[in-house]
Amino acid sequence: MANRQSVFLFTGLAAGIVAVCSAGFDPLLLIFTPGPLFFAAVILAVRWTDSSSLIKKGLWRYNSVLALSVVAYVVSFMVMWTSGAVLEKVTGINLGSSGEMWLGLYLAGLVASVLVESTIAIMTGVWKNQYLFYFASAALVTTTLTFVVNTSYESFWTFYGILMPVGFAAFVGLSGKQILGSAPAPVSD
Repeated sequence: MANRQSVFLFTGLAAGIVAVCSAGFDPLLLIFTPGPLFFAAVILAVRWTDSSSLIKKGLWRYNSVLALSVVAYVVSFMVMWTSGAVLEKVTGINLGSSGEMWLGLYLAGLVASVLVESTIAIMTGVWKNQYLFYFASAALVTTTLTFVVNTSYESFWTFYGILMPVGFAAFVGLSGKQILGSAPAPVSD
């Protein structure tokens, strides 16, 4: 199972690198490509690990998961860019542009966690709060790591070069752990 799990992890890492590299052509691609890349990474890893039997059947599931993957990253991006301004308008607290961005990233990670768990629940037929916690924790750690590294360099490439590959590896890896964990226990004689 460890080798199968690593396929998900490295497929997520590769998808995150592709997302960052695509932003070199046009930064707007960071809004619209992560969802399809996440979907493709999970589906490819499922195929490469011969785990298709662990996914519920039905074209509607695949279409729903693809659509929800796209929505998850677009909504997360919108949360990231608007949450600081909303906080200031509601509470009068001004965090400054840097504080607003980091608050937005943390909140976007929580939103993405709920939506990604929803996609995996559609695929497996089971919602697991334990994995929702894991996704939220991964988002928190990834955002903190990005913040720590970016404070030294403060560039587009260090920011997204950490956030996307590490975030994708964590989320696709956890998705794989949940999918692989949905296998029925072997029956012993």
